[in-house]
Amino acid sequence: MSYLTSEDATNAIKGLKSFHGDLISLFDKYGMSLESNSGRRNVILSQAQEEFFARELSKRYKDVKADGKTGMPDILIGELGTELECKLTSPLKGGALNLQADEYSVSDESPKDFLYVVNKDMKEFAVLHFIGLTKSDFIVPNSQRSKGKMRLSKSKAFVKCNVLLGSIENRTEKMLELAKEELSTVSPRAKKTREKVKKRVEYWQNSDDTYTVHLISL
Repeated sequence: MSYLTSEDATNAIKGLKSFHGDLISLFDKYGMSLESNSGRRNVILSQAQEEFFARELSKRYKDVKADGKTGMPDILIGELGTELECKLTSPLKGGALNLQADEYSVSDESPKDFLYVVNKDMKEFAVLHFIGLTKSDFIVPNSQRSKGKMRLSKSKAFVKCNVLLGSIENRTEKMLELAKEELSTVSPRAKKTREKVKKRVEYWQNSDDTYTVHLISL
């Protein structure tokens, strides 16, 4: 069960948005654009994400620290003895969403909690809190181009996800339901059509779960 609430997420995002607005003004003052590169913007805002969520946690738990130094957890909740890794990310241009983690921060021996804040232009958000992720919940890179990053396996990890803002949709289940519904409407006489739809039902029955993350305006 999540030790973070939707109210925590809402309050933290509001603080993050306010901080973001101040940064835009600062960048504009010096003739720079914070919005031109979402990846760079997310890196700049990552410390603020940790700080604002730590403040919310501090309202209920003792000894909450936001550190973020290399080798240290982003947030340590002393009272719970829990480490929380924080990630701020955005969907790719085509809408795909890669949830990543540093390879060194994940192991099979020590499950870790992860907090992903997904944002689109800092206007729409989803907040996903994963409990007890291990290396088996990630896709281990097979290329040096990954730069030590591992991609979350949605089919495995989303069963450990608490959605604090936004929503997730199991696309595999949805497509299976649609295929079954279509099959029920096809006449038994239309053998070719029925066989085609049956294959689609079998395909989705044997497919790994895939998920779509829906963001909300805040």
